Amino acid sequence: MTKYFNANRILCKIHILRRIATGGRTLKIPLYKGQYELLNYVMENPGCSQAQLACELMISPACVALSVKRLTKAQLLVKEADAQNLRCNKLYCTEKARDAIIKSREIMDEFDTNAFKDFSDEELKQFEDFAQRITDNIVNSYFDGKHPQRREAIAIIKKIEEEEK
Repeated sequence: MTKYFNANRILCKIHILRRIATGGRTLKIPLYKGQYELLNYVMENPGCSQAQLACELMISPACVALSVKRLTKAQLLVKEADAQNLRCNKLYCTEKARDAIIKSREIMDEFDTNAFKDFSDEELKQFEDFAQRITDNIVNSYFDGKHPQRREAIAIIKKIEEEEK
């Protein structure tokens, strides 16, 4: 057992507790696991393609196609043919999707507020620094120059960091 085992267990517990604590409150929101990230990306990038989604979320094009089909059927996404490339569809969120995303964000924000309520500003900054170091270690260890998704992983991380500012 390594010295990191306890930290990994704690991170896993936090993830599980967050999922359980927010899961009951999100039952009335018409989103399944994984759909939030996809819809959130489309909401922030209206008119994006399925290929862009696959690249940004680092999931297979087939998985995106199936998700888009389900989300379109659930009236959460609208597909429009690209006038310049009829083989490509542009994706847009419906009002129903926007409402679901906003409600989900509110639930997650409330959870995060409660989870970090007893932390000082200094402790929060320390925690962010530690989490950033973990992220950097993962990228540098597992997404080396030869890894096919290194560029995408780094781009996604940078985008998330910019949104946080």
